[in-house]
Amino acid sequence: MTLPDGAAHAQVTFILLGKYLEASAKGRTSAAIQALLTLAPPTALLLEGGDADAPDAPAGKGGAAAAPATEREVPTALIHRGDRLKVRGASTALWLLSELRQGTEA
Repeated sequence: MTLPDGAAHAQVTFILLGKYLEASAKGRTSAAIQALLTLAPPTALLLEGGDADAPDAPAGKGGAAAAPATEREVPTALIHRGDRLKVRGASTALWLLSELRQGTEA
């Protein structure tokens, strides 16, 4: 069974159009992902020491004052799962997958 010339041309045109649209969408998606990656801050405030359950608590175990956590600015590439971070104001970009363990969400 043979197809008329017009049908074959239509199929080839449809396939080429689909490939063009797919490549165009892939390019836009890649550009959007690159733009999101530029939002990541270069450094973060890492909290070290203090009481891990309540770093700002006035009293630790036995009623003694808990040692406050110290802050250290580190490159975001050095942040690992489980690290405690201090979140700055809303004007500071913070692009991390995280879980809120203390405090409140805005």
